[in-house]
Amino acid sequence: MAKTCNDIVTDLYAGYRSQAIVTASELGIFDFLANGKATPSQTAAALNTDCRATEQLMDFLASSGYLVKEQSKDESGEVFENSAETTKYLTRNGLVSLMVPCIKHHIAFGQDLYHIVKDGQKHQDTKDWESKMLWLRDTETREQYYRKTQAAALIWYAPAASSDMAFDLSQFKTACDLGGGSGDVAYAVAKRYPNMEMTIFDMPQVITTAKQYSPADVPTNVTYMEGDFFETELPNVDLFIISNVLLIFTDEKANILLSRVYEALKPGGACLLVECLFDDDKMGPPIAHTCDIMMLIKYYGKVRTRIEHREMLQKNGFVNVKFNKSKDETANTTIAFKPT
Repeated sequence: MAKTCNDIVTDLYAGYRSQAIVTASELGIFDFLANGKATPSQTAAALNTDCRATEQLMDFLASSGYLVKEQSKDESGEVFENSAETTKYLTRNGLVSLMVPCIKHHIAFGQDLYHIVKDGQKHQDTKDWESKMLWLRDTETREQYYRKTQAAALIWYAPAASSDMAFDLSQFKTACDLGGGSGDVAYAVAKRYPNMEMTIFDMPQVITTAKQYSPADVPTNVTYMEGDFFETELPNVDLFIISNVLLIFTDEKANILLSRVYEALKPGGACLLVECLFDDDKMGPPIAHTCDIMMLIKYYGKVRTRIEHREMLQKNGFVNVKFNKSKDETANTTIAFKPT
């Protein structure tokens, strides 16, 4: 659909919407309103914020559907309350709110897009990645990154890999969640298939954090393994789960990783990819394009189409490639097999 002038201006200013949501979350506005209706002055007094600015922010959030505004019955002015979805997802322990600290980093990373498009990989290679990956060495930001990764896994990737709509994985007795992050995808699959021996593989810092913040009910059929995707010998298993990992890499590195996975798999084993995918014409879905730009900025990575996934898998020896499209178009699953 062609864009109108108003559409273009709205898109140019769209960044303010995410800034508003992040600010409201950090100031505690959503948490305060979860306790009941309140006027902007009551909210500002409770949170020690500027009254006029608080009112403007709450009006913005109401116009965007995050808050509900109505005239108070006692004529004390307009009162606001959370929408049901805001209370569910954006209050302190809501899954989406756990992403907020890292979303602030994504907003900051966005300033690099100009240089990446102009200079490509050369710009990425000169970046001080250690300073941008503080979560690897700072306890507080490490926990924030873990919580964000956990939220994404619980909202999208764990259900995609383990729900009734996913592929039947009961034939596999041993599995490895490669780049397992928070561990929640592995936990969900291991609970669904209690006879499957599951290994979570990731960098040492990530494994340490996953263990530190792991839930009390981690399945007994789950173990952990520290290593490097491209250096460490991968475990010899029946199934590799690669969730939200392949899109981090260039085609060259993604093919190297798939080649290593293929070599480590037992004959007849499979590789299960869980990722956001483009439509074949790359005209959608919108979430895939947002993810694609984010991967470009952060890693010089890319979102791919089903055709590209199929070609990469077949190039590395896999056969019988099958796809399963998720309802929300965020975590599609692809499974491919190593011949017996």
